[in-house]
Amino acid sequence: MKGLYLASIYHKRQHPKEHKFTYSGYYITLDIDRMHELKNPVFGVNSFNLLSLYSKDHGYKDDRPLRDWCKQVLEDSGIASDGLQIKLQTFPRVLGYVFNPVSFFFCYRADKLEVVIAEVNNTFGESHVYVVKEPNWHGKVLPKRFHVSPFYPVSGEYVFRFFGQVVQIEYTEQGKTQLNTSISGQPIKWSVTNLLKCFFGHPLYTFWVIFSIHYQALLLLFKGAKFHRKPQPPINNITYGK
Repeated sequence: MKGLYLASIYHKRQHPKEHKFTYSGYYITLDIDRMHELKNPVFGVNSFNLLSLYSKDHGYKDDRPLRDWCKQVLEDSGIASDGLQIKLQTFPRVLGYVFNPVSFFFCYRADKLEVVIAEVNNTFGESHVYVVKEPNWHGKVLPKRFHVSPFYPVSGEYVFRFFGQVVQIEYTEQGKTQLNTSISGQPIKWSVTNLLKCFFGHPLYTFWVIFSIHYQALLLLFKGAKFHRKPQPPINNITYGK
């Protein structure tokens, strides 16, 4: 099971300074036990190519199977991992380079979405994981425990919502919505032609993601948004939902 999607990425800050943008892009999905099926003349698996995916981009950040990491995360949260089909949604490497603000491991049992592991990365090379149990569109609330943006403190809560190919994350503090983000995807056929179209249609995509993050941060500074210095990362890098 593999998929290629044209993405729409939406971001709107409500407070303290209103700021919003929408970008287009693309992402891939895959069964973590069938990574080898991604490989073709332009897509590498644990090897360099125009586009590629490495096991060390996720999970333990080394060459161990992603299934082993998911099993540990799930079982530590009281969820049996046996029999789960796990699908990863992420950005691929572009010319060997990648930055994923967030990737999602969708865990299915008998075709029912049972849990989502959200793997969040910041631009300081740090990662944190949020385990969302019984995900749905009504929303699951988890405390914010990880520094992502210098314009918000590490406090408040995230509301995770999932429906089809739409993921929405709302950040609230003291009962007030501060930020809404979402990513949605339109499926296209996994083929060399379409992969090349994505590659050339969004040149140096990962580099553009990093540039856009810093560009939007600069705009927020010009708007007078309060700057928060990066705190020490939490001792436990996994936040479990109820």
